[in-house]
Amino acid sequence: GIVRRLGPLLVDSDRSVREAAAGALRNLSLSDCQDACEQMVAADVMTPVASLFKTALGELQVAGAESGDASHGTDFEHLASTVEQSLHLLWNLSEASPIAVEVFNRELLLPHVVRCLQLGRYPMSLLRTAADCLQTASEDNAVAGALLASQRDLLLHLSGILSRPVVDGTDDILLRVLVAGTFANIAAGLPVEMQSEA
Repeated sequence: GIVRRLGPLLVDSDRSVREAAAGALRNLSLSDCQDACEQMVAADVMTPVASLFKTALGELQVAGAESGDASHGTDFEHLASTVEQSLHLLWNLSEASPIAVEVFNRELLLPHVVRCLQLGRYPMSLLRTAADCLQTASEDNAVAGALLASQRDLLLHLSGILSRPVVDGTDDILLRVLVAGTFANIAAGLPVEMQSEA
């Protein structure tokens, strides 16, 4: 029922409809997580949510570059919310279903999730959600681990989060813990010089 109706709305032409659909599906994925998530995966919600995530992130990057200030605008806030809602949904589905993890890998979402981890550019809530999603998606996932380990720029970006001074107290520490968890998940596939960080 409802999942099959909401899924196509993730790629609706109206941005507010996409954001609302992602939020509704995210909330459903939290209600009775295993059953709801299995229904979503069976209804192939992963494909449109992956598309929404990549599209909204691209639009968010453009909106952030155009606004040029820390306050941003309403457009930026709505895009950030859409990215965050879609990340939450990806996180919940990946945690509940190995099929969702396969789609996560096939859609090459990992580099996009890492690119969400830009301190000072995006809201901390979006960064935490991206870090949670990244840690979950990399757990027991050799494909994601190999992809991450093979892309030095992504590894250096994650390593930079761990090595910079603590700026934002508890949120900053939580972000570091999640990134460190990702390194622990992929430690076996890391280049030798980076294994000490895992």
